[in-house]
Amino acid sequence: METAKINIEKIIRDIQKTIDGYISKPNPKTLYDPARYLFTGGGKRLRAVMTLLAYALHKPDYRKALPAAAAVEILHNFSLVHDDIMDNDDLRRGRPTLHKRWDVNVAILSGDLLAAIAYKSLSACDTPKLQEIVEIFSEGFIELCEGQALDKEFESQKKISLKAYLDMIRKKTAALFRVSMHLGVALSGARAAFVRMASDYGRHFGTAFQIQDDLLDVTGDEKTFGKDIGSDLIEKKKTYVTILADQHPDGRRLLEKFHPDNPKNVHLEALKTFNEFLTASRIRHQIESVVDRHLRDAMQCLAAFPDSPARRQLVELTIRMWKRQY
Repeated sequence: METAKINIEKIIRDIQKTIDGYISKPNPKTLYDPARYLFTGGGKRLRAVMTLLAYALHKPDYRKALPAAAAVEILHNFSLVHDDIMDNDDLRRGRPTLHKRWDVNVAILSGDLLAAIAYKSLSACDTPKLQEIVEIFSEGFIELCEGQALDKEFESQKKISLKAYLDMIRKKTAALFRVSMHLGVALSGARAAFVRMASDYGRHFGTAFQIQDDLLDVTGDEKTFGKDIGSDLIEKKKTYVTILADQHPDGRRLLEKFHPDNPKNVHLEALKTFNEFLTASRIRHQIESVVDRHLRDAMQCLAAFPDSPARRQLVELTIRMWKRQY
């Protein structure tokens, strides 16, 4: 491994190789083929990369943290499979979702497999702190499920406060970023103060990521975003965007125009008008400012760590988030 700069492409290859070892069985085909399909669909392996970079903040050879990084990535993909079923999404990373490519039963079972092998990978960590590591991971898994449950509950509630929404994404999205960083630094044997700062970095980064995701669902390009643009609006999901828009009379009126039975051209026209409203009302600017604040707070957390190739990579990763388009 280079001392001047960490090779992120190599890290991703190492993560993928570790994951491939768990899904290489040829049979049952309806169990392992969908799992392999899922992990050949691209993706930045962002959470797993963060686990390895977090480890490398204290110890340069990240390979001892590979089982934990793979576990994080597998768990993340498990959550995507089940989220797609619950939200009835057609696309993930520009390809048909598992339940569309196969069927719902196959997708559920494949998701169950991923949850099991996530723990199998985690148990391969060579550390005297394995019980602590499993506890960190399990708490993050529970929070993720709680966040998804709250997200679904919100759909049937007419009004949701921004505070309630932020509490939900702290569990559904930010928790796994926090766990990614926490696992890496804890495995490295760093002091408790560094573990806390790494966890806080993950929490701020994850919060910014989800709020930005909410905005990209409305403003993004379907080809680069890899998901159905405007699906949150059609499904009447509560997001940072829709909560703010609902506080404005024009926003409420425009939100009512989105319906799953509308043809594509009607949907696209409504989306264009809604985007114009977000700009004119400065809601888009408000959302971008919140994302900026969380990313700046994340950068402050990184400032607590000594300079290293890993810290520089995390800084670069955070800067790229400001420019994220997908």
